[in-house]
Amino acid sequence: MTASVLSRWLFKSFVRIMK
Repeated sequence: MTASVLSRWLFKSFVRIMK
């Protein structure tokens, strides 16, 4: 997994938690 993919996955997870 590349850093960009990891960043996107973490961002999506964070958004899910916030929502």
